[in-house]
Formats: sequence, structure tokens, C-alpha cells
Amino acid sequence: MTENLDLVVSIAHYNTPELLKSCLRALAEEGSPLKKKIVVIDNASTPALQARDLAEFPDVDLIQNTSNTGFGSANNQAFARWRAEAYLVTNPDVHVSPGSLSRLLDRLRAQPKLGIIGAGLRYPDGRGQASCRRYPTLRSVLLRGLLPESLARNFPSIRRYMMLDDDIAAPTAVDWVLGSCLFMRGRAVHETGGFDENFFMYYEDVDLCCRVRQAGWLVEYNPSVQWTHEYRRESARSLRLGLKAAHFKSAMRFLRKHLAFRGAWSSI
Repeated sequence: MTENLDLVVSIAHYNTPELLKSCLRALAEEGSPLKKKIVVIDNASTPALQARDLAEFPDVDLIQNTSNTGFGSANNQAFARWRAEAYLVTNPDVHVSPGSLSRLLDRLRAQPKLGIIGAGLRYPDGRGQASCRRYPTLRSVLLRGLLPESLARNFPSIRRYMMLDDDIAAPTAVDWVLGSCLFMRGRAVHETGGFDENFFMYYEDVDLCCRVRQAGWLVEYNPSVQWTHEYRRESARSLRLGLKAAHFKSAMRFLRKHLAFRGAWSSI
């Protein structure tokens, strides 16, 4: 199924139906006069998300997977199903702000070299979230995996990775932005093939931004647009060893894949 659209909003969903409804309400109230399609990809939630669960949102296109295919693979389904000038990949725990979708699309149209824009993200209490980064290095991956963030952030490699000493109060070219807000030029998405589905969990956003930059596009953090991110996914709440191991495995996959591009192993 294809159509000439301004924007496709893609939301991969797993077991957070109330958060999803809140996200969809914010999108319905956003108000930008764009020709858009919202796609929800349910990754085999238990119980499975049904069309009747989204009766409040009759125009939403629901894709129901019979197994959890991962974040990247789920969003790739939306890219393949609908053609658009731009794609927004976001999460069920994100609330867009009024008028922001038109502002982001206008920014893409005004800056022809932009491939991806990430909005500023805030917690519900108004605190800012670090939502843009430099590329990780082996050292930064190990420090973040082994130390609490309050200690790790004292190391130069972590401060560089998290851009803690950078002035990002204005739109800034960055290495990558979080997968909870990837506002992407459709051409950049299709030229690079979308997400690498070998990343089941974690680093799929880093990898996509890296490949978009390799293809000659820019990635921008744009704090003039601010969205609320509840950040209540199970993976964010849990410190289970299995999730840490999955994060480390994906980090190593990324470093190996992009060694020639960045010299990641030798970076400080």
C-alpha cells in the first residue's frame, strides 16, 4: 500500500496500550495541516493489540505481528507499506507538542542536506533528557556498562559521548539522536534501506544515523521543538543482567560494523 503523503508516523508497540493511546491522542491534537498516516506496529503484545483497542483512532493503520520482530524491523514495515516525504519514528511514551510536525517538516524542506532531525525531549516534570550523542567508543561502552552513570559521567570519554560539555541550545549537527524521535527525510530512509534488522534491541538508532551520515546527509538535534518523553519502557526500568548483555552485544555489533568509518576501537 502506498500513497503520496507528507508524513508517516511509525510507532512500534509492545505491551503498553495506555501509553500508546496517550501518544495517539497527542498526535491527534497536534494540529499540523499535513497529509499524514499513523502506523502502529504491534510486536506480538500479550494480549495482542486489536483494532477494537484503537477504536478511538479509526484512521490508524494497525500492523499485527505474530512474533516480536524488534524495533527496527517493525518500523521498516511502515516504511515499506507507505511512501512519504518524511517519516517520524517515535515511541508510545512520547507526546508531540502542538504544531511541531509542520515545524520539523519545514526544517527538512529548508535544509536540503538534512537527513534526520531529533527534537528536544523532556521528562513529564520538565527536566531535560539527553537525546543527542556522539558515536560511542569501546571505552565509553565499557564505562557505561560497568559504572553507575553518576560516576561514569566524570570520565572524558563519557562526557564526549553524551555531549555534556557541548553547547546544544540551538540546532546542532550531531552524530546521532535517540530512536524515540527520529524525524527523517523519506529519501534518506529509502536510500539507506531503513533500520538494520540485525539489531534486535539497542543501537539500531545509532546505526541508522551513522549510515545516513555515511550517505552524505546531516543529522541534527533541534531543541526549538520540545516533546515529552515518559521513558517508561521495561528496558529503561530494569537493570536485569540479560538486558545489559543485550545492550553490550549490540554495542559491539555497531563498533565492528563501522570500524572502517570511524576507527571506533582506537578512539579515546
